[in-house]
Amino acid sequence: MRAEPRNLGEPIQKVCFRGNGQFPVDILEDTLVSHGDRSLLILDGLDEVSHEFDHESPMGDYLNQLLKQDNVIITSRPHSTSVLNNTPPDLELETVGFFPEQVEDFLQSEIEQTGIPETTISEIRAFIQNRPIVQSLVRIPIQLDAICYAWNTQHFSRDNVSMTMLYGAITRQLWQKDAVRLGKMIDGQQITSQQIQGCANIRPFVEHEVKALEELAFHGLHNEVIEFGLEHIGKVNSSQAPMLNDRLVNLSFLCSSDNSLNLADRTYHFIHLTFQEFFAAQYFVRQWVSDAKISLLKMDPASLRLSMRTEPIKPEDFLRRTKYDVRYDIFWRLVTGLIQTEGIDQLHRFFDVLEGEPQDLLGPAQQRLIIHCLSEIDAANNSFQLRARELEDNYRKWIVFESKIASSTSLIREAECPDRIFKPLLEGPNEEKMIAMSTLTMRTSISLEILKMIMRETRKTTNEEVWSAAFKVLGNHSNQALEEEFFGLFANRSRNLRILGVEALASCRILGMPAAKALTQLLEDEDLSVRSYAADALGLQTSLPDPAVEALIRLLQDENDSVRSRTVAALGRQTSLPDSVVEKMIQLLQNKVPDVRYRAAEAIRGQTSLPSPAVDALIQLLHDENSPVRNGAAEALRQQASLPGSTIESLLQLLQSKDATLRQRAAVALGAHAEFYSLIPTLESFRFQNLLIAWLQLSFKKSVTCFICDGTFSIDIYGKTWRVMLHKKEQEFRRRCLEAQSAIGVPLPVNDSKKSGSAVEVKERLSINRWHESSGMWDF
Repeated sequence: MRAEPRNLGEPIQKVCFRGNGQFPVDILEDTLVSHGDRSLLILDGLDEVSHEFDHESPMGDYLNQLLKQDNVIITSRPHSTSVLNNTPPDLELETVGFFPEQVEDFLQSEIEQTGIPETTISEIRAFIQNRPIVQSLVRIPIQLDAICYAWNTQHFSRDNVSMTMLYGAITRQLWQKDAVRLGKMIDGQQITSQQIQGCANIRPFVEHEVKALEELAFHGLHNEVIEFGLEHIGKVNSSQAPMLNDRLVNLSFLCSSDNSLNLADRTYHFIHLTFQEFFAAQYFVRQWVSDAKISLLKMDPASLRLSMRTEPIKPEDFLRRTKYDVRYDIFWRLVTGLIQTEGIDQLHRFFDVLEGEPQDLLGPAQQRLIIHCLSEIDAANNSFQLRARELEDNYRKWIVFESKIASSTSLIREAECPDRIFKPLLEGPNEEKMIAMSTLTMRTSISLEILKMIMRETRKTTNEEVWSAAFKVLGNHSNQALEEEFFGLFANRSRNLRILGVEALASCRILGMPAAKALTQLLEDEDLSVRSYAADALGLQTSLPDPAVEALIRLLQDENDSVRSRTVAALGRQTSLPDSVVEKMIQLLQNKVPDVRYRAAEAIRGQTSLPSPAVDALIQLLHDENSPVRNGAAEALRQQASLPGSTIESLLQLLQSKDATLRQRAAVALGAHAEFYSLIPTLESFRFQNLLIAWLQLSFKKSVTCFICDGTFSIDIYGKTWRVMLHKKEQEFRRRCLEAQSAIGVPLPVNDSKKSGSAVEVKERLSINRWHESSGMWDF
């Protein structure tokens, strides 16, 4: 996409339809221009071409044209969204990575797809669950993959996990593979996989390749280049160019954009941008430690070609110049992690420059830079702990300051913010407690130590805001170790605090077991509102423990209608009720109180595979004297995945009832089951007529259609179409339909006598009855 595009379609043709010289570019152009409202463009990686947004350049103009299309989805790192000032997005979302359940799905897929033993996955799972810092890292898929990949290697440290360590471990694994693939020698013989695995230091075998990749990565990062041609490689590392050019295809870290091209025409990119940043960081640290200047290569923005012009610069000066450039955010984190391995003096020297001039006159950018870099330092690095604590304490002061001056909490929401910063906030004034808890609520994981602190503060506080905020945190992150203490938080508390606590738990997306058990006990609270809110909170969960479900069952007989109603809603949301609970529900279906029967029928509507006793009880309820009970029973039967033949027969018998409402309820219950539709052609005339009446009555309220066409009887009801093959009985079935229509008294058109066959089509708001000549169908 470097050449000047002549129209909107040409670059897309080159990228998406490469090799198809006959592709009609003009048609693609016309589609984008004339039918833009029906086209969706996905611009993945806007940050990787952000340097192109120069209105003076043809490519910048082209990209802006793409952004102005009707339907565009953009992915980008946050720092590049500034180029959208002229075309602000309608909706901006932050991708936060995997949720805990998605991490679990990924681990399960590793067992199935890569053959990693289940015992190993269990070890990795426990490792992640016990380390909050690791839980934040594995939200990024490639980093979770790195842990799985490097888990059993001797160089994978399970005591201190950071982004730097993860990428160091996986690059080592890939270099081991490449050393064998490149035919590296040891003692005059080609090295084997077993030999390379036993090498303590692999770098000497791939020294030239490592240095070449480091320089390529650094100069590409500096010039915002991610796609490298052979020209780049030659000018970045001219002494290694011939060797590296031949070996690019064998390096695991680079891949070609198009292997079908000649070698001289290919371009290459790192397998992930973070690998480019990691190698670039290695280059910077190499120059830093050796006090060697960096020769910055210049690039011509118009042609994107590297020139021979260079700018020598000290690593310290490069740090000063670029430390606030958001493009280098990941880069400086990785530099920090790598520099600490070079000794404490080098680490202190790096932070001296990091904290020195130029200083951000506003402050937040400096604080974010510091906390990001601190996250890569080994917590066991005792020589640096004092300085780290001082920097973290200053960061905490900025958190409080931000809350006061800007009424926001962006600094504390940084994923790199450690527990050590939260502790003094939780022990501070109520305002500081609220700052900490509002952030902890949204975190995917919290250490047990922090949870215990929140429990202690909750027991002591009488402040309603702090109390409510604490329960939101505890509800989302309740730990089994705190189960006994959890319910005790409600003991001897005022009615208002109990209600606030329950309301806070109701806002939690997924409740932990201790919170669910506490709410279960609160279902028996003496206060009506507490019982109601507890039922609401439990009802928001789709899978509750058996004791909670049984407590809800008891609550169906509560004297208060509001409590019963909320309890029904809670039970109705459960995806699966245990057999013991279903048995109790069956008993409630026979309760003397109509409202209890109705609530029980409503509660089991969501259960799609009820046992026979429950189905039989529901059929009996179709005769109930109470209309809501009958309706609830019919709907519960309709929701069943399948019904036994005996039940179908029982419902068909109800079609003969003199009670029109009962007939309609039976038709509703039958209407969702395939077993029933196959019986329609064989129904006795009276049953068939009553079925047609029930459908007709229903069709005035909802869209219901049935017709005969090409030997098939089709029924569209409840949003689903059912088809019954009539075969040679089509004419006979048409006659039966006409007889039923006549018996019902359906108004017939005056020219009816010349037609043979019938159909029924009744649609909401349709007021004209019509006969379809072409298909032989009635419209009511």
